[in-house]
Amino acid sequence: MKLSTKYFGEIDCQEEDILCFPKGLFAFEEETEFLLLPFSGSDGTLLCLQSRQTPQLAFVAMNPFSLDGSYTPVLQPEELQELGVSDSTELCYYVLCVV
Repeated sequence: MKLSTKYFGEIDCQEEDILCFPKGLFAFEEETEFLLLPFSGSDGTLLCLQSRQTPQLAFVAMNPFSLDGSYTPVLQPEELQELGVSDSTELCYYVLCVV
């Protein structure tokens, strides 16, 4: 499918690449579907979290472990259950960057 993006113009993507946030993101609750796209030259550490619904809405995200290898997020059992995993090591983590 075609997707209009803020930083990459129109791109082709697959339905299975869409990340779903059933409750949206904080302050963007109506935005529930995103695509994670790597920025060229960043070795996958800087990514674009692009809204599927709103082409001009995109966040810069990064892998927090690239800054601090000792980063150890702790999720509550309810959060793990909601995400459908039993252990937080089964998840990928990204943080949104603010300039």
